[in-house]
Amino acid sequence: MKFALDKPVNIIMLGAGLLGVVLKKFRIPLAPFILGAMLGSPAERSLRQALSLSGGDWTILFKDPIAIGFYLTTILFFLFITMTFKRNKAELDKGALSDDD
Repeated sequence: MKFALDKPVNIIMLGAGLLGVVLKKFRIPLAPFILGAMLGSPAERSLRQALSLSGGDWTILFKDPIAIGFYLTTILFFLFITMTFKRNKAELDKGALSDDD
């Protein structure tokens, strides 16, 4: 076992394997996890830069019409996905109840 942990590559592979097991156990999808890991750092850097240029004023994030359009589109998208999921779940539950009769 000591030989397996001597090389940094083996430790990284062990960590990746354990991460995969945890993601699978808790049914966490891999694609959003990877996107968050890749885009999180650049997004945080851009947020810090914007807040630094504005002197810490958060309203700078809501002054541009294009940004407001992106925010609204994102909110509408999540509402649509949530409503579709609830409607599909209700239809499945209704179908499961009617099959028992």
